[in-house]
Amino acid sequence: MCKAIILTSVTLLVLSLTACDGKSGDARPGERPAPAEGPGHANEDAAKAMPSVETETVAERPTEGRVTVTAMVHQDHYRLAQVVPRVPGRVLRVIARLGDSVERGQTLAVLDSLELGDARLALRQATVQSDFADTEYARIAKLVEEEVLPRKELVRAEAERGKAHAATETARQRLRMLGVDPQETRDGGGTPSSFPLIAPLTGLVLETTAVAGELAPADKPLFTVADLSNVWVEGNLTDRQVGRVKVGAVAEVTVDAFPGETFRGKVTYLAGALDPTTRTLLARVEVANRDLRLKPQMFARMAIVTGEPAMQLTVPASAVVLVQGEPSVFVFDGKDYAPRAVEPGETVGDRTVIRRGLAVGDRIAVGDVFELKAKLLKSQISDEH
Repeated sequence: MCKAIILTSVTLLVLSLTACDGKSGDARPGERPAPAEGPGHANEDAAKAMPSVETETVAERPTEGRVTVTAMVHQDHYRLAQVVPRVPGRVLRVIARLGDSVERGQTLAVLDSLELGDARLALRQATVQSDFADTEYARIAKLVEEEVLPRKELVRAEAERGKAHAATETARQRLRMLGVDPQETRDGGGTPSSFPLIAPLTGLVLETTAVAGELAPADKPLFTVADLSNVWVEGNLTDRQVGRVKVGAVAEVTVDAFPGETFRGKVTYLAGALDPTTRTLLARVEVANRDLRLKPQMFARMAIVTGEPAMQLTVPASAVVLVQGEPSVFVFDGKDYAPRAVEPGETVGDRTVIRRGLAVGDRIAVGDVFELKAKLLKSQISDEH
């Protein structure tokens, strides 16, 4: 009886050990059993599968109050000259070319004008008459002094001399009105009817229509010369921005041609009324341009300091990309990076203000953003096929 009880106990112990070994599955000697599946392990695997992307937690940061608008570079209209001949004429020689740097008083072209020729001949005749009248007056004055002629002859000679001097001065003034120095009887053209077209200021030749041999009318400019050492940068302010900008405010201008470089200036003009079509107000910033790197018609961005520091949500400017035509940032949702549409505001330095679309604490991608965008587009194309 005791032997039966002992045998039964041993049998139960063996069966129990066999059941415990069955929980380990088919693991071979020397191998570790597979870890149990669970939510924590699934998140770790997802994180390991994601590429290494630089991220940032969205937070409010102190920013200097600014208004940023797109703009365009223009020449300073107060330093711009349309060079127009005062009399019609034929172009003999073109000296200044498009893009040339010219000095004030430099000859741009030489023209020939019949009207100018007549004016110069009139001056020459008046000068001859004036010289003759001076000589005649001196002769008569001597004879009157010697009592050879009566004194009335001296009065008559004096009147003739005054008339001749007046005619000479009139001829000189006519030449000055035609834009020609009366002391110059001829120019490089070699004829009395030729005259130089002079640059009124130092600058660059921005436009020219002068062609040798063609007739130049007196109502159309042959050259446009601009002093670009100072330029205007003009942009349009919205209704919400108008009240924040004042004349004299400091502004920073950037252009795509010189990335990372800032040109500083001041607001010198705000339009008196909004444009009825765009409902915006023109703002002008004057910028020194001594090295002439800023060119007219360049697109630019100008950030006008308003002096209103505030706490705002900002992200690196490089984190904002266009996804399906909308400004977006890639937000990490715990498993993957998904694009989220946002409303960006002004850009201050290398950071962009976000008005809507993000909240404090959101985790966003700030590196490899374009790689994430490319991955998203690739997955969308795969889904379509």
